Amino acid sequence: MNYNPFAELETRDETINRLTDHFLHLTGLERAEFFTGRTEPVFRARASMMWIMRKKLDMPFTAIGNVFGKDHTTIISACHRIDMLRGQSPRLRTIINEIIEKQGL
Repeated sequence: MNYNPFAELETRDETINRLTDHFLHLTGLERAEFFTGRTEPVFRARASMMWIMRKKLDMPFTAIGNVFGKDHTTIISACHRIDMLRGQSPRLRTIINEIIEKQGL
């Protein structure tokens, strides 16, 4: 059996692509708007994906930042904000939990 040191990364990339597609379908956003939009709904969707990548895929902040073209401090801030919002919004918590369940994370 050949060991492929990139197999985990390929799986992670596939998971990120599947997760991105799920968020795009769920929000009805175009890919460019999802990654660069500045409105609150776009931010919440993008930050929720960042939070899932950190909490469920155990990705480092810098790796998540590379996916979104953002600095790691932006990812830290977004994840903290989603932690706070999940505590305040049962609806957001339910949406995130449903995404995690549907994606098998």
